[in-house]
Amino acid sequence: MALYTSLTGLLAAQTDLSVISNNIANVNSTGFKRSRADFGDIITSSPLQSPLRAIGAGTALNGIFREFSQGSIEATPNALDMALSGEGFFVLRTDPSGGDLLYSRSGAFTRNVDGYIVDAGGNHLQGLPVNADGVTTATGIGNAFALQIPEFSGDANSTDLIQTTVTLPQ
Repeated sequence: MALYTSLTGLLAAQTDLSVISNNIANVNSTGFKRSRADFGDIITSSPLQSPLRAIGAGTALNGIFREFSQGSIEATPNALDMALSGEGFFVLRTDPSGGDLLYSRSGAFTRNVDGYIVDAGGNHLQGLPVNADGVTTATGIGNAFALQIPEFSGDANSTDLIQTTVTLPQ
């Protein structure tokens, strides 16, 4: 029994080091959220044993949990880079017309050759339809579509009238 108790402690230490190593390895990954391991005491007892005299029988992993605390937001020269403040994820699909749903905290996006906004893996950022005033007209993942920026958004028009108001110092 004592050997088993010691082995559970070694396995717990190994698991904790694995979680810490993963946190260190991803410290510079965009949108990465660190994890923590949560452990609990294994207590065995028999009906004839007093609960006050029960000796621990080792430790067990209760779970590995992501910590979604807010990280720092940094400005980048890429106009399509985005950041999430608070909880939430970017919704992506593997194909612009459907495909598997993916969720990411990484907001590093670019425009591909077809004009779709994609992440580094080529997954398509999803958006919801809006009206001319910018108000969302539909909600739910079933109404989401791949965001596409056209190469041209209309013909250029020259400015023909400028009105200004200027206050000059006295």
